[in-house]
Amino acid sequence: MAMDEEHSWFTSELQNTSWIVVQKNTFTNWCNDRLKATGLKISDLELDLQDGLALIQLLEVLSQRKKLPGRYHKKPRMKAQKMENLTIALNFMIDVEHIPLVNIGMCTGV
Repeated sequence: MAMDEEHSWFTSELQNTSWIVVQKNTFTNWCNDRLKATGLKISDLELDLQDGLALIQLLEVLSQRKKLPGRYHKKPRMKAQKMENLTIALNFMIDVEHIPLVNIGMCTGV
């Protein structure tokens, strides 16, 4: 790779990384603004959404429902409990709110 090409690639990667950070911060701030009344605060999207609790609360606020249909684990400790919470949230978006979810599925990162 020539020096100019390498510099161009590096600059492009820095811009992409910067854009991702800005998007994460913007979405985190938007979530926290919506969650103010619940007392919940998100500081890291990846960590704070992985057990499904913050996502469930966010969906309750956005949908103006007191509770999502179904029972969820309020203190999930095991991966299976976290996955069940996420499944409840995703199913609510699909089945009740009719939000099409594309390229979202089970992952091993939880």
